Amino acid sequence: MSLFTTVTFCQDGEVSSISLPEVIDSSSSIGLDTSNILFEVDITVETKKVFSGTISSIIEADTLVLNDALLVPIKSEDTIILVTSKYDTVPLSTGARAVFLDSLYWMGIDSFFQSFDSMRVDPYGFDGAKFKDTLMMKLYDTVPDSAGVLRGWSMPLHRKHYVTSRFGHRRYKWHYGDDLRLAIGDSVTAVFDGVVRVAKYNYGGYGNYIIVRHHNGFETLYGHLSKRLVHVGDLVSAGELVGWGGNTGRSSGPHLHFEVRFRGDAIDPYIMFDFLNDTIRYQTFELSPLHFEYIREMRRRIYHRVRSGDTLFGIAGRYHVSWRQIARLNRITTKTTLRIGQRLRIR
Repeated sequence: MSLFTTVTFCQDGEVSSISLPEVIDSSSSIGLDTSNILFEVDITVETKKVFSGTISSIIEADTLVLNDALLVPIKSEDTIILVTSKYDTVPLSTGARAVFLDSLYWMGIDSFFQSFDSMRVDPYGFDGAKFKDTLMMKLYDTVPDSAGVLRGWSMPLHRKHYVTSRFGHRRYKWHYGDDLRLAIGDSVTAVFDGVVRVAKYNYGGYGNYIIVRHHNGFETLYGHLSKRLVHVGDLVSAGELVGWGGNTGRSSGPHLHFEVRFRGDAIDPYIMFDFLNDTIRYQTFELSPLHFEYIREMRRRIYHRVRSGDTLFGIAGRYHVSWRQIARLNRITTKTTLRIGQRLRIR
């Protein structure tokens, strides 16, 4: 496979192009203004047959060579974006929408495809409780950028938004999003432009769900869908249909579970979206440590007072922790007799 990265940039009003093996590392050395860099890539796979396509195209080959050296086996349904993300290469096809760095926190192509894990909700290892900065996050455009691209916003539902369960502590666990009432089959749309990072089924909670990584630095999650209409690697625009509302997974009735996350840690969606008036609250969002205060609250020690009929396994299931954790914290075993009124530390 030959991977040629073409950088088209605008410097002092003049448009030029240059081919670089590593765009991000080279941009500073050649004196580019990274606020106006457009990243594109021409992809040609030379294996048993010649293949070219977009980042979400399925690779019809047994193996391919990355950077003229690394031989990579191809599995069924592998796409260019899935394969290259595993080996720290960054693809964007010439047919894909361009990514610009035209604000303080408008994701660059290196960040946009970094840690592109299509299996986990949080692959980042970021601890919001230790977050000390204040970031001005540009959520959407009001006018097209220099390439004529306008990145907009949308509400997640094309109907009146009613919140049935808010972000926060719920029963024995933390609820990381807002639940929005809908009917099965209602349209669910992406709230910002981005790329689909996760599209799968989770039996224990989300059911059919999708995570979209956005150019503004946030990710959004759409859970309990009856059907997913996009795949990992698909580029989506704000307002584009990504799934149909449903009642899959751990759900007591049809609704959309909607989350907003930054580097894997959730923030309250209601701070960003005014569901009562069906609008967004900010064009530029000021992300601060206050948005992660809940993590400290969530990590505080929790105790349970033993009642009649309680068992170690039952208590563990109620708080969604392992029985081994409770046993370790209280220096007990499965053979220990629990006494009514006994105080057990859960975490």
